Amino acid sequence: MEVNEKGLEIVKEALLNFKSDVDKISDKQKNHIEQLQNECDDIIKKQQEKVEQIEEKVKELTNTVEQAISDSIHTENGINNLNNQLNNIDNQISVNNNEIASLNSLMSSLQSRLGNTEDSNEQANIQQQIAQVNYQLSQRQFDNNQLNNNKNQIRAMINQQKSKLDELKNIVKQKSIELEDKKNELNKNKDKLEALKKAKEKLEESLNRLLEVSKKFRENVIDQSTDSLSGVEKCINYIQEYLNT
Repeated sequence: MEVNEKGLEIVKEALLNFKSDVDKISDKQKNHIEQLQNECDDIIKKQQEKVEQIEEKVKELTNTVEQAISDSIHTENGINNLNNQLNNIDNQISVNNNEIASLNSLMSSLQSRLGNTEDSNEQANIQQQIAQVNYQLSQRQFDNNQLNNNKNQIRAMINQQKSKLDELKNIVKQKSIELEDKKNELNKNKDKLEALKKAKEKLEESLNRLLEVSKKFRENVIDQSTDSLSGVEKCINYIQEYLNT
């Protein structure tokens, strides 16, 4: 009977150890699942950060392109205004040249009259008119010189603005290409992020099912172990009562 009692004690210890091992396995499984979830969260977080970085670059490139386009339009308008100023100057020069031609014709007529008159009063009157015509001619020629100087300055400004416009157009072209590439990269990384989120959802569903199965297994093991332990305890008690009688 002593051997049987020791045997039951061994069985009891084995059952207790089995219950403890099942609890440890359950805890390890839970920790492993939490670790997997944390790793998934880290991967998704990194991908989200990457998407946000690309979005920021897309925003930056968009602003650059829009600003360059706006500057291009402003520059083109400036060039058009300068060209209008050139046209106005050319028109004014043309008016002045017509006046100069008329004044030269008047000057020839006055000089002819001056050479054909011997009346001193008439000569004085004609010379006064010639002086006035000379002043007007000098004034128109001075105006034309100023207008031509203005034309040269405006042409120089137009050339500068055209160079600036070419640079802006190059910026728009290059940055638009970069922007398109970044948008494609952004879409790919967004798709990857969504795929990771869906994969995480499926993984969590699988892990939750696994936890449920493990929970039921643990409960069944504990219930059966408890029943077995209860039976072993009863047997041990019966043996001890028998030995004490």
